[in-house]
Amino acid sequence: MPRRLRRPDQPEVRALASRCGNPDQLVTEDWRPEIPGLNAPGDYMADYAPNPWKTVKGVIDRVLAGNYDHFYPLTSGQNAAGTKATEH
Repeated sequence: MPRRLRRPDQPEVRALASRCGNPDQLVTEDWRPEIPGLNAPGDYMADYAPNPWKTVKGVIDRVLAGNYDHFYPLTSGQNAAGTKATEH
């Protein structure tokens, strides 16, 4: 299982976050970079280490295409920037 920083779970961090809103939303992790063999399917040495940009570019392309499954899905009428299609 991939490790993550434990700081967001500390009471002091949560108390500080609660001044700005819901700490459950503010200190959660929405995304971690995909690294094959560590936190994504594949083999680190074969799929990532020789060309990390290939993996990064693949994620960027899926985000821009709107089909990257680790982000919250867009609601109808929104674009990738989170604004309504008719907003300027």
